[in-house]
Amino acid sequence: MMYNLNMKKILFVCNANTCRSPMAVSILKSRINKTNLKNKLIIHSAGISAKNNMPMNDNAIKALKTFSVPVSKHSSMLLDEKSIVESDIVITMTNEQKEFLSNYKNVYSIKELTGVEDILDPFGEGFEVYLKVCKNLIKSMDILTNKMVEKDDIYSK
Repeated sequence: MMYNLNMKKILFVCNANTCRSPMAVSILKSRINKTNLKNKLIIHSAGISAKNNMPMNDNAIKALKTFSVPVSKHSSMLLDEKSIVESDIVITMTNEQKEFLSNYKNVYSIKELTGVEDILDPFGEGFEVYLKVCKNLIKSMDILTNKMVEKDDIYSK
């Protein structure tokens, strides 16, 4: 897809960029593809302490498939200042991650934007925890999609 200056860039941030933020990307893309915003958003992710070029966690993929969410192609990326500055909005999975990036004005926690609780890291936990994370991300992405489609404003309450 060519970058269009009118396109908005959304960046999801978690720790390792192998579970939560790539799951959020897959879910939001699946929701947006059914709306008039399909070709108006660039949705990507990065991790605060990520190793570059790691695949999405197998349990994260399995959880997405359990909820019939198409899995987006993914390769982990370490968060850098350029990614933050070039994004219109940066959405962290937890308030703690937001605090870590508090120097930037375009950073919000998922809870701030959706009212859904912090999305805690499932890494190392059992599959049931990944399912819970996926459910919370689906709820959050549905709220964000609704805000963007109905109100044309991701920041509204």
